[in-house]
Amino acid sequence: MSYMHPEIQIGPIFASDLPGCHECLEDRLIAGDPKPEYTKAFWETYDQDPKAGTRGFLEHHALIAAGLARSLAEEAPGATRSLYTYHVLTGEIIHHTFVPVSTCPRWRESGLNETTARKGEVL
Repeated sequence: MSYMHPEIQIGPIFASDLPGCHECLEDRLIAGDPKPEYTKAFWETYDQDPKAGTRGFLEHHALIAAGLARSLAEEAPGATRSLYTYHVLTGEIIHHTFVPVSTCPRWRESGLNETTARKGEVL
């Protein structure tokens, strides 16, 4: 789960035996970000000082995030590439399908990259 106002993102699930990695997710998020320099600056700040991030969440935001995390857990194994975005100002929840970058070795080894590319799933 990550929070960068006004959105809370939950997912995808990463594990050593699953396709995709955090670097792929970062690449996809930045590629679709309308203000990537803003997001990168936040990430760099958090990397340099973990205490710079959010110290807590409003109760209703935490409850919604927990519910979405539970939904991911119940979707398994399909949840491995699911990502939910909750917009805290509008209340909108969007489901995305995370597709790792084509150069990711874990994605290539999974054998899913060709079939998914044809379906046109993107983040």
